Amino acid sequence: MSREVLPARFGDYLLVARLATGGMAEVFLAIEEPRLGGQRFVAIKRVRADYADEAEFAEFFRTEGRVSLKVHHPNLPAAHRLDELGGRGYLVLEYLHGHLALGILRAIVHEHRTLSVAAATSIALDVARALDHLHTLTDLDGAPLGVIHRDVSPHNVIVTSSGHAKLIDLGIARAALQTHHTETGVVKGKYAYMAPEQLGPAHQLDTRADVFSLGVMIHEFLVGRPLFQGLSDLDTCERVRGQVVAHPARVRPDVPRAIGDVVMVALERDPERRWASAAAMVEALEDAAARAGVVPSPTGLWREALAIAGPAPLPLLRDGALVWSDGPARVRAATPLTTIADRSEPVDADLEAALDELPDAVVREPLDDAPTDDVPTPLIDSVPVPIDAPAVRDPALAYYLHVGGVPDAIGEEPRKPGARR
Repeated sequence: MSREVLPARFGDYLLVARLATGGMAEVFLAIEEPRLGGQRFVAIKRVRADYADEAEFAEFFRTEGRVSLKVHHPNLPAAHRLDELGGRGYLVLEYLHGHLALGILRAIVHEHRTLSVAAATSIALDVARALDHLHTLTDLDGAPLGVIHRDVSPHNVIVTSSGHAKLIDLGIARAALQTHHTETGVVKGKYAYMAPEQLGPAHQLDTRADVFSLGVMIHEFLVGRPLFQGLSDLDTCERVRGQVVAHPARVRPDVPRAIGDVVMVALERDPERRWASAAAMVEALEDAAARAGVVPSPTGLWREALAIAGPAPLPLLRDGALVWSDGPARVRAATPLTTIADRSEPVDADLEAALDELPDAVVREPLDDAPTDDVPTPLIDSVPVPIDAPAVRDPALAYYLHVGGVPDAIGEEPRKPGARR
């Protein structure tokens, strides 16, 4: 399959950087250029050419898009458009500037640092509110859609520069408007963050599975270490099913008992003993924080994110070039956009040679003790990846990818057309 030369025209959009390639879709940073004028950066998630004729994957993609378009909440990314061009479905989403929660957690674990209780509580509240919105979505006639995210984890939470956490990637969400069905025995999501019932055979999940997953994530942010991550998928699943979970206040004395209690209820293995809904968890956590004198703050959360993970690269358009900047004092890379903006053709030898001159993605050292389930080992910054480089997931935009639960070097394993799951 030939690869597009970028930048390239795609309807009303100019694709300027290929950010990642997943199991069924590829993700681009794009500039929206409406016919009546005006420009803005957006992210475009598009079905890969080799899956364009796959009915199953097309329907998965449509389900994600339909749910995304119904979302309107400050802790969820806005979807602008679901459409098709040239036989390929695409979803236009807002570009979020910030840090993936996974990167923050990895830095905490690797550097033996801590996130303040207030910041961890802020993330917990934001994600729980996002879940409540998803779980209570209705169709235009008021009929419940029955959305379950099924993949709540640090991999799918962005801490934005506005200081708010956003839950992202609805690629494997389950909703009543689905016309496709997941085959029995196929596990979706990431093992270390799954509820025990999600690992069982043919169990009917409900929204409390997402509550458990959120409990795992917040426990990790509070204590600064993975909760269930094992040496193998089997080991991880066994830990999810039976490992004794320590109360956060016993591991970290400055965690208020009341806040730890909320997390422990979320982690009950029996769904009947968990919070009945994400809304109930929000109410309990707000009450616990108030009683403990903990004040969640967007400004405080982003300040800590910057201190732990460093600057978040920002795309800018300057003098006809895409520029990735850490701020006024530093520009990481620049890519001209004017030379091949309306072309799309296979990469040739001359272009391959030219691409060698582009800067490679900045790669940090892998963290030996960090969570690794369905995540590439390197953690890269948001720098454009040369087209000839092996596809890697950009953590700052991982939420645009469909997560299939079968990892390879980029966290996804492409499936041959026609192959069964």
